[in-house]
Amino acid sequence: MIAILCVLCVYVLLDLQWTVIVAGFRSDGNYSLGTHLGNIGRFATNASSIVAVACHASPLLVAVTLVVVRLASNWTCQLVLRRKSPWLSYGYRYSSLKVIRKLFRPALAYMAFPAGNAFSLQGMTIVVGATLGPIAVVMFSTVRTLTRFAYQMVDMITNSVWTELAVAFGVGNRQLARNIHRCACQASLGLSFTAILFLSLFGVRIYGYWTHHQILMDINLFHLLLLEVLANAFWFTSSVVSMACNRHERQAMVYLLATALSLPLAYILIPWLGLKGAAISLLMVDLCMIGYVLGHSLALLHDNLAEFAFALVRAPSLGAGNPGGSD
Repeated sequence: MIAILCVLCVYVLLDLQWTVIVAGFRSDGNYSLGTHLGNIGRFATNASSIVAVACHASPLLVAVTLVVVRLASNWTCQLVLRRKSPWLSYGYRYSSLKVIRKLFRPALAYMAFPAGNAFSLQGMTIVVGATLGPIAVVMFSTVRTLTRFAYQMVDMITNSVWTELAVAFGVGNRQLARNIHRCACQASLGLSFTAILFLSLFGVRIYGYWTHHQILMDINLFHLLLLEVLANAFWFTSSVVSMACNRHERQAMVYLLATALSLPLAYILIPWLGLKGAAISLLMVDLCMIGYVLGHSLALLHDNLAEFAFALVRAPSLGAGNPGGSD
């Protein structure tokens, strides 16, 4: 068991190194190439582990297979990056203490997002289990998993525009950054509405088929979580503005504080409202984040709320703006 854990720790370290390599692709306009290579690497890693299990390999051998394939993927991506961007240097000897100091606070603040996600996902599940028991955990977790179908599309939009926003900020073209932000929020809301409509029509049937009709769906919980998906999609897409220009420190702290406070709020509401209390607590987090994130993003973009709201309901148009302009 200890040997397996050690090998898996090596795998995690290699996976973290991949994020460093993909940053090189993103910094030189090759985000799509880096993403494709990363997806191929993940597919190869997962496929190799499946093959190893199918061949009745031991758990240790499966873990070693993961490490070997991930190592090969990283090495291949590094070679491609060196060919595409020869000006980039990879290795510790090229590190700069000055740059590390500059990036330390934003990097540390960014860790508040996964910590907040842990409060929201695992923490809320623990609260539900502690107040209502294991059966309620199954009901809550399955319904929430179904409604989170929409998050995948929103995450796709966010990752796609992140690099372009960073470039727009880098050259001082706030008009382009404003338009990217507006179009991203518009697309996010459109996809979220579509996903919610689909789940509203077919969600109960899908849930029954998925659970073999062994678990009764809480319809009120389902509708509240669908509303929470819409609110979350809106602020999460807008939050990429501050992350693209490394101004996300306060935003990350607000998210961490809001998700942390949602747990005692859920602990109070659940005995009165049942699982709906947990959904309301999650929705309160997203409403809080909408108020803060949208205001912060519009301030960074020198945008105003009225024009932004109007842009959400009209036909999308990126428009390059003044490539060298500051507004």
